[in-house]
Amino acid sequence: MTDLIILGVGGLGRETLFQLQQMNKAALQFRILGFADDACTEKTVHDYPVLCNSDALLSREADTAVVIAIGNPVVRRRLFEKLCANPHLSFPSIIAPGAVVSDYVQIGQGCIIGFGAVLTVDITIGDFVLVSNSCNIGHDVVLQDYATLFPAAHISGAVTLGAGCQIGVGSSVIQGLSVGEGAIIGAGAAVVRDIPAHVTAVGVPARVIRTHSQRI
Repeated sequence: MTDLIILGVGGLGRETLFQLQQMNKAALQFRILGFADDACTEKTVHDYPVLCNSDALLSREADTAVVIAIGNPVVRRRLFEKLCANPHLSFPSIIAPGAVVSDYVQIGQGCIIGFGAVLTVDITIGDFVLVSNSCNIGHDVVLQDYATLFPAAHISGAVTLGAGCQIGVGSSVIQGLSVGEGAIIGAGAAVVRDIPAHVTAVGVPARVIRTHSQRI
C-alpha cells in the first residue's frame, strides 16, 4: 500500500476522503495517514488526524502520495508548484468507484474523477484536473491542466476547456466549442459559443458579464 495524505480539509477534502475509503473497499490501495491543511485548527477530521500544513510536506522524507483536494485551480497549481520540489512526494490520480472511464481516455497526474462521472472515448485530461460527481464528458474532449468541472457539468464532444477554467454546477457546453484559460462558467449556464480566456459567463445562453485579471 501507498501512504497518502489529503491536502485540504474543506468540502472537497472530506469528499475525497470518502472517495478513497470507497476505493480501498473495492481494492486496498492507499494507507490514508490523514490530512494536511494551511488553516485548519482542528486536530482530527472524520477520525483522521490533521498532521501538518503544506510547508511541512516539503520536508517530508518518507515516500508519500498527496491528493491536492482544493477546488480553486489557482490555489491547486500554487500548491503543486511548491510541493513538487520534494522528490519524496507523488501525486496520483484517483478515480471513484462507479465512474465510467473508457480505455481511450488519457489522464495526467493529480486528477480527481468523482462518483458517477462518465468519460467516453478519445478524451485527453491534463494534470490536476477536477471532474466532480455526475459529470458527463463526450468524445474528443480536451481538458487542459487544472480545469475544474463542478458536479453534473455536461461537456459535449470535441470541446476544449482551457487551463484552469471552471465549469459550474449543472452547466453545459455544446459540441465543438472552446472555453478559454481561466474562464468561469456560472452554475446552470448553457455555453453555445466560444468563451474567451479570463472572463465570467453566466446564463442561458451564456454571456460574458465581466473580465478578470487573475491568471492560472
